[in-house]
Amino acid sequence: MRKSLLEFTENKEQRDIVIAVKEGTLMSELPVEKVVDSMAQWRLMLGLHKDGANPQELAIAATFVHAQFGHITIEELNLACLNFILGRYDKKIEFYGVLSPLFVSQVINGYLYYRKMSLAQPARNKEKYEEQLLLEQSSSKPPREEECKTTKKIIQDFYNDWKANGEFVDVLSVAYNFLRPRKEVFGFHLDSGRIKKAEEWAAKKYLQDRDKDLLLDKLQVAELRKKRYARTWCVMDYFSRVENVDEILNKITPELF
Repeated sequence: MRKSLLEFTENKEQRDIVIAVKEGTLMSELPVEKVVDSMAQWRLMLGLHKDGANPQELAIAATFVHAQFGHITIEELNLACLNFILGRYDKKIEFYGVLSPLFVSQVINGYLYYRKMSLAQPARNKEKYEEQLLLEQSSSKPPREEECKTTKKIIQDFYNDWKANGEFVDVLSVAYNFLRPRKEVFGFHLDSGRIKKAEEWAAKKYLQDRDKDLLLDKLQVAELRKKRYARTWCVMDYFSRVENVDEILNKITPELF
């Protein structure tokens, strides 16, 4: 059974971050007025009276945050200030009584680094768990004929998705992991040029999907996600070089398993 990253957290600080990310609302999806309210909350947490706030100061700070950090949630924005107050950031950040874009960006960037370091171990533990889960599942392999039939359906579905949408989602790199060890059978060859194109596409895809959380865990280690995207590109490139999916399906036989 798959588990969420929350189940691998080890303390309240890690859990607060995961909940803020997974259950929060991206600032890019909110009107800037909501961010103004959060900036007012920042003033209160920093010991400044809300009524003494300069409306222009709040508006400038909120507009800056909304434009530059729309990929984090409004809950994370509040958490960033809280963690600053609690002294959890390695870098010393000076506050001079004004919510300037410089100060706000330093606090948020401090939070993002703190988030990365805090969740690195839970992310690794989650990855190890899923690898072990796959090993356990593979140890009780179905009959060759059944596995052959299932693989054909998976490849057919991926191919159909690619033809219809220009890409497909393969969270576990099933297609790549099947084709790559059998490259001579399927002609699944990769040269340095294709590998470079795969890495470039993966980098762009990561930036596009980072803010959307489409069928993905936003807190997954970025390099692992890019690696998966690159493998997906390799399969899509391979699809583009065959005239018909039957060329692939006819080569998938029970003897390959």
